Amino acid sequence: MTVGGRTASWTYDTAKHLLSVAVPATPSGRAVTVRHDGKALTVGQRPAVDAAFTAPDGLQSGATSTIEATVTNHGPGTITGVSAAVDAPAGWVITPRTPTTTASLAPGKTFTTTYDATPAGASPRTQPVTVTFTYRNPDGTAASAPAALTVPLKPVAVTFRVLAPPGTPPDATLYVPGSIAQLGPWDPGKQPMTYRGNGVWEATVSILDGTDLQYKYTRGTWETVEEWGSITGTNNRSVTVDGGITHTMLVDDTATSGPDIHRAIEFWRDPLVVSTAASAGAVTVTFERDIQPTGADYSGSVVVAGVSGTVAETTPGTLVWTPASPLPAGTYTATVSQVTSAVSDGVPIRTPYTFSFTIG
Repeated sequence: MTVGGRTASWTYDTAKHLLSVAVPATPSGRAVTVRHDGKALTVGQRPAVDAAFTAPDGLQSGATSTIEATVTNHGPGTITGVSAAVDAPAGWVITPRTPTTTASLAPGKTFTTTYDATPAGASPRTQPVTVTFTYRNPDGTAASAPAALTVPLKPVAVTFRVLAPPGTPPDATLYVPGSIAQLGPWDPGKQPMTYRGNGVWEATVSILDGTDLQYKYTRGTWETVEEWGSITGTNNRSVTVDGGITHTMLVDDTATSGPDIHRAIEFWRDPLVVSTAASAGAVTVTFERDIQPTGADYSGSVVVAGVSGTVAETTPGTLVWTPASPLPAGTYTATVSQVTSAVSDGVPIRTPYTFSFTIG
């Protein structure tokens, strides 16, 4: 390319198919001849470049793990001046373990940078973290290849831990049904739990990292499911599986305060006896929740074998049986039945509750 017989500089915009020639300052009215040598203009094809950014060992807030940034040149042509830069949320500590630059990357080659990463925040796997590789194409133009951080999904050993309420039958087994195949789905008697003492039950289930699930606790049937607070009907507990770098997770539902979805069970759906007390003049039966009679009244709800008496609900969830005359000394057997939990679709007591007491 010449201007006025002298070699001139030029550029070519491949997107606009525009050839630009630098013309020196020329007086007004003076002609300038711009010549092309007639040869076909060949513009080199820019190479295809892509990037990947992964946390192969997972992420956990406050713990250090490895993240890897990789750029691949699929060609044609060699790219030069390759450099990686990570953009992470405030509080994250990202430290390179290997070089973050390379002078050139030939077609078919890959360049990897490894970092130590210490995340901050409650859920590091959901926070935006990116890497950007900058480089120059064979024609000298600048380019970049970004990638967002991903965490490979691996199985997580999820332990469900719950505190059962007072009155839970000593021979009961707790189960954890839920919205995934491992928990039914929604089979109230599929996944049993193990008693750990002091009212605490546990079950460990392998679930894929990142899974969102809903669940509840039962004693084996939907008639004996937990039902209290906001955990009623189709309202369930929920959790997102996050195994961090240990690939384990504890779902702790033993708290006695805080959000219902991670509190201890307060009530079961069916009525259960929490305590009894007896004297010559009365037998008191206390349930874990409010009740109502199965029939028209409570006349048959508390029966003391061989003794006549009357029954009344003195406070919600408390029945008092009063004998026709004070009980003489001796041992007696009482049976509690014919009551239903006082909820919209309450169910009757599952089996009669029998206990003995002695009057001195």
